[in-house]
Amino acid sequence: MTEPEPQIVSRLAPKELSEYIHSLKSLAKYWYYSFFPEDSPFSAEEKLWIDRLNRIGIGSFRPLVAAALSRETASAKDRISLLKAIERFIFVSFRIGGFQANYQNSVYYRRSREVLSGSVSLASVAEEIISTVNTNESSAKIGFLSKISRLYDNGQGFYGWNSLRYFLYEYEYDIGEMNRLHKLNWSIFTTAEKDKVTIEHILPQTPSKQYWKDTFAEYSDETIKFLSGSLGNLLPLDKSINSSLQNDSFEDKKYPKTAGQRGYTHGSHSEIEVAQYEDWTAEAILDRGKKLLTFMEKRWGITFSCEQKDELLLNRLLIVN
Repeated sequence: MTEPEPQIVSRLAPKELSEYIHSLKSLAKYWYYSFFPEDSPFSAEEKLWIDRLNRIGIGSFRPLVAAALSRETASAKDRISLLKAIERFIFVSFRIGGFQANYQNSVYYRRSREVLSGSVSLASVAEEIISTVNTNESSAKIGFLSKISRLYDNGQGFYGWNSLRYFLYEYEYDIGEMNRLHKLNWSIFTTAEKDKVTIEHILPQTPSKQYWKDTFAEYSDETIKFLSGSLGNLLPLDKSINSSLQNDSFEDKKYPKTAGQRGYTHGSHSEIEVAQYEDWTAEAILDRGKKLLTFMEKRWGITFSCEQKDELLLNRLLIVN
């Protein structure tokens, strides 16, 4: 005997169904804006923070962002506060702490529905996100220390950190804001051609020029390898360079002898900052690394102890030597 086909009974009245379809249609444009904020009617600052979320990897927060954008009666200030809180959550929890990708996603899927229905305010959701990050900051930093230690052990150091480009770009952007001039383009920065470099080891990974041999003569090959992957030794370039030029002396990196090659003195804000050092030594690498970690603390509202900074920057190597 053939089983009767199951009868699907709608729990929505025609009017409710129509309203539901309309809500989906109206949300579609905000979903689009979450990908392409430049096409949206929102403020420049809102667009900037949406851009940041797409650069860092918005992940499971996209529904919440789209829902927040749909709340056009909310203030731009509240939307920006929420976008900032989400970006900080992603950076501290996932990029620093290495938490599982699905961490808290069920919570924020629910918040997306609540924001869409208007049952919660954007401010309250932002406060909840901020509180969650603050509560888990300590474990995130422990995870970061462990991750970077493993990366040093495999010969990469901070160069192998999957959020290095985002971090260095934000540092460069911050200097650009202060100077009211931006020099580094994200799309070019992240799509270097084969055999081209957009993040340079100032001290090369395998230094062969006499300058580097003389400057780091007191350090073992293993220590030099560690120092080359230290945070302070990694530099975003305004334009990609041929990898064969990476081994040049520090003076030649600042003022290249190769025709048509632009040096640090005319490069990105970060390059110009590095060019202020007379020589590139282990102490210079440590000094710049501390400056970058201080920026990280200020930008994302976290605090590293002196011991944690020493561990991240391999300060012990300088002490041993």
